[in-house]
Amino acid sequence: MLLASLVFLNGIGMVKFGFFDRCPVLSKFVTAFQELATYKELLRSQVEHVLVDRLMHFMTVDLQDAKESRRQFDKAIHGYDQAREKFVSLKKNTREDIVAELEEDLQNSKSTFEKSRFNLVNSLMNIEAKKKYEFLESISAIMDAHLRYFKLGYELFSQMEPYIHQVLTYAQQSKEQATVEQDKLHKRIQEYRTQAELDSIRASSNIEPPAVADGNRTFGLASHKNIEAIMQSSANGKVQTIKQGYLVKRSSSLRGDWKRRFFVLNSHGALFYYRIKGTKPMGGSQSHHFTRSPEHHSGPVLSKFVTAFQELATYKELLRSQVEHVLVDRLMHFMTVDLQDAKESRRQFDKAIHGYDQAREKFVSLKKNTREDIVAELEEDLQNSKSTFEKSRFNLVNSLMNIEAKKKYEFLESISAIMDAHLRYFKLGYELFSQMEPYIHQVLTYAQQSKEQATVEQDKLHKRIQEYRTQAELDSIRASSNIEPPAVADGNRTFGLASHKNIEAIMQSSANGKVQTIKQGYLVKRSSSLRGDWKRRFFVLNSHGALFYYRIKGTKPMGGSQSHHFTRSPEHHSGVFSRFRSRHRVASLNENILGCRTVDLRTSTIKMDAEDTDLRLCFRIISPLKTYTLQAENEADRMDWTNKIAGVIASLLNFQLLDQPHPGTVNHESSKSSLGTYDIRRVKSTESLGNTRKFNRVDSVSSILRRIPGNDLCAECGAPEPDWASLNLGVLMCIECSGVHRNLGVHISKVRKEMKS
Repeated sequence: MLLASLVFLNGIGMVKFGFFDRCPVLSKFVTAFQELATYKELLRSQVEHVLVDRLMHFMTVDLQDAKESRRQFDKAIHGYDQAREKFVSLKKNTREDIVAELEEDLQNSKSTFEKSRFNLVNSLMNIEAKKKYEFLESISAIMDAHLRYFKLGYELFSQMEPYIHQVLTYAQQSKEQATVEQDKLHKRIQEYRTQAELDSIRASSNIEPPAVADGNRTFGLASHKNIEAIMQSSANGKVQTIKQGYLVKRSSSLRGDWKRRFFVLNSHGALFYYRIKGTKPMGGSQSHHFTRSPEHHSGPVLSKFVTAFQELATYKELLRSQVEHVLVDRLMHFMTVDLQDAKESRRQFDKAIHGYDQAREKFVSLKKNTREDIVAELEEDLQNSKSTFEKSRFNLVNSLMNIEAKKKYEFLESISAIMDAHLRYFKLGYELFSQMEPYIHQVLTYAQQSKEQATVEQDKLHKRIQEYRTQAELDSIRASSNIEPPAVADGNRTFGLASHKNIEAIMQSSANGKVQTIKQGYLVKRSSSLRGDWKRRFFVLNSHGALFYYRIKGTKPMGGSQSHHFTRSPEHHSGVFSRFRSRHRVASLNENILGCRTVDLRTSTIKMDAEDTDLRLCFRIISPLKTYTLQAENEADRMDWTNKIAGVIASLLNFQLLDQPHPGTVNHESSKSSLGTYDIRRVKSTESLGNTRKFNRVDSVSSILRRIPGNDLCAECGAPEPDWASLNLGVLMCIECSGVHRNLGVHISKVRKEMKS
């Protein structure tokens, strides 16, 4: 039975580890058990018990916990999507109480979603940790039991004693490592909760931002300086995310519906947004948090164990009861406790995320004229749902992490115990198992190391979760201020100089280094099709001045119930800009295939709200080629996006003015591994972005402006060959008219010499 179990585990790769390929420990165990064939029946019950117990516990507890965490996650994300869609579909004239209610539902659903997400991560990490060491520990315990308890095989198992200690040592190290990782995870969870509480405290202030007639806002100088500093600091380092999160983006199709997208603004001046393929993303994707052990070296080790057990076939019956007891107890606990906990955590997570999504959708669907009491009620429901979601998320993460931790050391400990029993109590097998002793210790040592590594990884995960929660709380605090910037007559905003300087610093610092993410997250983008519907996209703004957004295949519009709220995108009626649409679409053919689009920010400007001024949380990116109408999930997110995009645009213009190399000309290949949650998507779209980078290297702002029909004459007086440009208006003019524009102020018309800028 034990021999068959070892062969089975080796076949399915549950105990494959490279450490034992270089030193065939398990094969020596197998040989020792073959020589002790007379004790085979005695050992059978114990061996089966040790293995079955841990395997059953793994299947019934750890795996079930992971399944339950997954179910809770699916439920929470569904409720979060519903709450978000309801909230972003609100009109500006919606009553404040309705807006507050739906916003509260959105926050609660988001909290439930985050909680279930963290719980799912913990459950999966626990399973991965247990796969690394627990079954090895069981095998080591079985070998140790044979070494200790069979006098007939004492001489054989005495040779296995060093290896038994090695296996036990490794199992202990793996267990300690799993404990460390769990402690780190708990620490990160606590940090996240602390940050969430801080955000909730800031959100309780609920300061409504002042606004002018057209609803435009003023962005702080400090924010621009901070962004510019981040972009400068990330020039030679990893990309940093300035802002990321979900926004509801209005589609440019005829339906004009709104879809939730994950937008990312990074320190390289890139703004991305993603569509979700089939299932919703977790932020990251958090797969990069887990590393696989070098399993390709495990074959010779397991073969040695199999050979040892074949040699100890005569002693199998003597060891059977003890081996079964050692293995079955652990496996049953693993399946009935650990896996069941993971399943329950998953169930609670799915339930929490469903409630969170529902609460969020209710809150975000509120109108601006919603009564305050309704808004407050829905906001409270949203916060409660979010708290429940966060709790279930962390429980799921802990359950999965517990499974992963046990997989690293429990089974190694069982095998080591069995081997030790053979070494001590079976003299007939002493000689054979004495040869297996070093390999037993080797297995135990590796199992312990795997367990320690799992603990470290779990601690790192907890830390990252806590950091995320802290950032979420900070974002919530910023959102509570809700300061609306003033605007000029045409809807353009004045953005702070400090933020622009910070972004420019990040872009300059990352010119020769890795790309940094200034902001990334989901925004709802209005489609350019005839229907003008709204679809959710994931945007990424990096420190190279690139703004990307991704389409998520398999997603649907935001629902017919709210599609009537949205009108067609203005980009179909944008005058002279429509003349360049066909050329733009042809250049983006590869990007359409790969689902990635690039927004050229060099000649773009930001305007708040959509053409349909009744829509909430909208802003536009206007360029000569296209107008992008976007919608954020909340006002704070919209202000953050517009601030950082404006800072990137200003930095790009400064690069042109100072005749500096454009940050986007740097090879982006070096930044693939530093793009956080969207690096996998960027690797897939590297080929499609090649044409865009080449376009950035060849075309300057001057050449782009001159190719626009009408720019061969002064925009004011019609004089030929104008050599001055208004950066924020995107027109050319003669030197006489430039003086008039200069007197208007840079907030209206920023005039530069065209040949220089």
